[in-house]
Amino acid sequence: MSQRDTRRAWFCVVLAMGLPFCGALFYFAILKQSLVAKILYATVKVFTVVWPIIAIKLIGVHRWQSDHGDPKRHLRALPLGLLTGVVIGGSIVAVLSVGPLHEYVTQMTPRLRDRLEFFGIHTPLTYLAWCVFLAGLHSLIEEFFWRWFVFDTLRTLVSRPMAYLLAGFSFALHHYVICWEYVSPVGAIVFGTCVGVGGAIWCWMVERQASLAGAWLSHALVDAAIFIVGYRLLFV
Repeated sequence: MSQRDTRRAWFCVVLAMGLPFCGALFYFAILKQSLVAKILYATVKVFTVVWPIIAIKLIGVHRWQSDHGDPKRHLRALPLGLLTGVVIGGSIVAVLSVGPLHEYVTQMTPRLRDRLEFFGIHTPLTYLAWCVFLAGLHSLIEEFFWRWFVFDTLRTLVSRPMAYLLAGFSFALHHYVICWEYVSPVGAIVFGTCVGVGGAIWCWMVERQASLAGAWLSHALVDAAIFIVGYRLLFV
């Protein structure tokens, strides 16, 4: 990669790593319940879809090339995705459903309900529809953005361990902000760091399998587990 391409790649990936965090800082922590917060939230989500395409197709940032000749690799990626998703997701449900951590997350309920009502989510049906969207489509968008673009671009710029570290940390950043709004600072650091570790695991899966399918399935199942805990807090 030429120096010019390297500079372009750094610009594109640093913007990708930082903008979701800055957006979350404003629409969750600073602006909170305002129309501008809703608009900013939607804008950041559009950015995560559009920016990788712009960076790769127009600006000249080239990601690593994997063997696309065998579409069955996507099917082969699913068992590991299912295994990791069930193990991680099941652990989340178990740990947050009983014992001290259950009491801890129960304290989140008023703020969680208030935030969801701001987005028009008032009933179990609307909550389930929102969860299906997030666990299904939104998790795919995040895999496309954080693993397919951010991690793969970082692999061309830094060593592999550093790529894992930077990709996991940047994925965790906006989750730190979100968690901070619902739990204590210590809880936000713990939960946000767990998200970063999960992101690193999905980076490893994408690199190993040359496919997003396994990481997407794992991500979707983990999200579903979190939403199960949320449903119990809100409606049971």
